[in-house]
Parts: sequence; C-alpha cells; structure tokens
Amino acid sequence: MDLNQVTMTAQMAMENRDFPKALHFLSMALAHLAQVASPVASVFLLVQRAECFWQMGEFQASVTDMEQAIRAGLAREFKNSQEEIWKWTDHGFSLYEKRDYYLAERCVNIAFYFRDDPLVQTFLCRALIRFELKHESEARKDIAVIKRFDSRLAENSPGKTGVQDLCAHYCPPKDELLVTFIACHLSELGSLIDQPGIMQRISAADLRSDSALHGRTIWS
Repeated sequence: MDLNQVTMTAQMAMENRDFPKALHFLSMALAHLAQVASPVASVFLLVQRAECFWQMGEFQASVTDMEQAIRAGLAREFKNSQEEIWKWTDHGFSLYEKRDYYLAERCVNIAFYFRDDPLVQTFLCRALIRFELKHESEARKDIAVIKRFDSRLAENSPGKTGVQDLCAHYCPPKDELLVTFIACHLSELGSLIDQPGIMQRISAADLRSDSALHGRTIWS
C-alpha cells in the first residue's frame, strides 16, 4: 500500500467535504499502520477520521477515535489547539441538547485535554452536563471555577431573567428544575453572563461555514 497516496486522497476528500470517501481511505491507512507501526503513527489519521465520523453523524465513533488519538500521544498544545477546544466544547453542547449526557461529557473531557487554558464555556458545558447526570457537587465545582475567571462576578447579580436567557441557549425547553439550579448557583455571574462568548454558542454549522476553519485539520 502506498500510504502517502492513500492519506493524500483522504485529505483531498475531506477538503471537498466528501466524508464517506475520506473515511474509507483513512480506515484503510489505519488498518495498515496497525500492522506495521507504533500507535503514535496513527494519531494524525485518527483525528481526521474522528472529524469524518462527526460530520457523518457517527458521534460515538468520532469520540472514540479522538480518545484513542489522545491515548496514542496526541499533543496537548499545537498551532490550532485552541480551535479544538472550541470544537469539542461545541460538540458537548450539541450532544447536551440531544440529551446524550454521557457522550457529551466525553466530548467536554476531550476539550479539557488541550492546553492549560480551557474556555469558560467549557466549564459551563460540563456543569450543565454534570447536573443532568446528578453529579451536583461536581457541577458546583465547575461553577466555582467560572466565578474565578472574573473578580467582579461576586459584585454582580443578573437575577433570574439573566439566568433564563442563559438557559434559553443551553437548556432543554421548559426545564424549570435546571433553570432553578443555575439560578441558585450562578446568581453572581452578572458580568460574565452579559459577555457574548457566554450567550452565543459557536455552533457546528458556524464552524463549518467559517472560511478560516473550512477544510482545515489541526496540523494545517
């Protein structure tokens, strides 16, 4: 097998958004590498295949490939690692909205893997997921971290309206229990809730339409 040719074909297919074709060639390359190389040689291809799986709606397979890439030695920080934090946080919110909380938590854990400066949104996403999984003490820890991002938070209170606005973006419709929970524990997040980064989630569709990210792999 000409591994370089196979991976190049897969890359071109991804750039053309032909994800089924890219998936086919990436799987061929990974099967070959599994026989002739160490696991670290597969990291780049696993990350690409994870993207293909996600774009095709195979979320479980996508998360599994990324977790395997991390175990195989994926770098924590590189040129575009901040974009990976955004992407996997967004994936977590997407699955949260689908009420697939366990898989959503795995997405957020991937986001936390990259670099040492995770986003406020990543902590918020994990707090919401942990609440749904009945891990309220862990959710409160995430909320405490969010408060530490801005020393002014303790001096501001958004009231329930601000909390409801926040939940309108991230919470299942009419989930009054969750609204009440966040109202109790985010009552000091006034200035943070008003920030566009909190109120406006970067959706997967936004990422796909962004010319700066279109067709880009994390090593490009």
